[in-house]
Amino acid sequence: MKEKNPNIAEEIAEDLRKILGMRKRSLKHHMIGLEAEFMIIDSDGNVSHSADKILEKIPGNAKKECANNMIEIDTFPSRTITGTMHDMLERTQQLLDAMEKMGYMPYFYGTYPGKFSPSMRKKGGYGIKEKIFGKERFKIAGRCIGFHCHYTLPRGMFDYISKHLKIFIKSRISQTMVGSYNMLVAMDPVFTTFAQSSPYYEGRLYGKDSRLMFYRGSRIFGVDGLYSDFHDFGGLPPYHHTLLDIMHLIDDRFREWSLLIKKLGINIKTLALYGSVLDTNWSPVKINPNGTFEMRGMDMNRFEVLASLAVTMKFILKSIHEDYVNVVDSDIAIREPFKMEGDRIFIPPYSYVYNVLQRDSALYGMESPDLRLCCSRFLKLASKILPSDRKKFLKPLKEMVQKKKTVSDEIISEARKIGYKESLPNKAAADIALRISRNIEKDIENTKKLVSRLAE
Repeated sequence: MKEKNPNIAEEIAEDLRKILGMRKRSLKHHMIGLEAEFMIIDSDGNVSHSADKILEKIPGNAKKECANNMIEIDTFPSRTITGTMHDMLERTQQLLDAMEKMGYMPYFYGTYPGKFSPSMRKKGGYGIKEKIFGKERFKIAGRCIGFHCHYTLPRGMFDYISKHLKIFIKSRISQTMVGSYNMLVAMDPVFTTFAQSSPYYEGRLYGKDSRLMFYRGSRIFGVDGLYSDFHDFGGLPPYHHTLLDIMHLIDDRFREWSLLIKKLGINIKTLALYGSVLDTNWSPVKINPNGTFEMRGMDMNRFEVLASLAVTMKFILKSIHEDYVNVVDSDIAIREPFKMEGDRIFIPPYSYVYNVLQRDSALYGMESPDLRLCCSRFLKLASKILPSDRKKFLKPLKEMVQKKKTVSDEIISEARKIGYKESLPNKAAADIALRISRNIEKDIENTKKLVSRLAE
């Protein structure tokens, strides 16, 4: 039998990469990518539903989100934080310039501080979500903006044709996959604390991270959130101890979403909107159908903060992947979180992460001694793992721990200056939104300087 041309398979694979938006080098190197969401406000500081009008001015530079008052920018995947952060800053500057000419401004914190009614999109998956969650509850998504950070899955773990995980039996790759997943779950309360910027939701002070409370929804927050009745799709997922457990969770979640669609009488053909079983997941730690881990639980924030978080995520996962560091959940890590001994990192038990650290992040931020300890010990781990020239990125995170204050505390302080704390009338909220949004130019410049000092 005549042998097939060995180049044919590679040619087919290359065509598939193009179709899926992948580049050949993404299979050889660990890549990082970022997504940032922005709210739109007008010259008076009020929320504007002008996304489509703005997007017409910057085609290809930004994209639609679930509501007409939101815009998202994502970056081209890069092997370096400097590369992907530079791309993010350039795209944001172009968005800023276009919006300024039209009389608008991007609001880049987790929730708008005042009351407003989002204008939600209806087409495709957005329409399905509205029917499943309900019209009013779905509007929560239009009031919350976040930051998402991607990092390549362990090599060979992802099937780019089926857009699903591959099974590795008794493999170090499988161990790396599970360890990375659990590490991201344990890191979630730390990252949400460092990124918190949403003390007010609909004009009321709920805690240091109102976005987390209302987006995820949980009995521990005491509010009715977007995913309150759908925890598997939007809540903080549990640890898993085998690759098969992770795969079962993914498949079970897709089946459950399919059943919800059927129960509502929606045409089952709409499932074709989801290109992969991985698409029906909006939880804080996600395995993305592009072949990445996606950490998506954080509020939107200043770029210097986002760069710091992206750097730490990248190098901690890189260490787990390349040095085969074992991630071990243990009671020891309640008092010594993220302790590193030899080739092991100890993380707190999931029940403690979910019920204590996640709750404290949402309600108290750096005021919580337990959470502040966790953040401090995490920075100790990051300082040990990060290359020396990347440790500069940790500065804003260290300052938060030292001062016991986050951006949420700064926003609360702005409200107090004008005589408000627990609630904000719309005029005061608009004034605060305008005032803090004017800092974006300075933030872009400062982050550009930091990024430009570091070699690729």
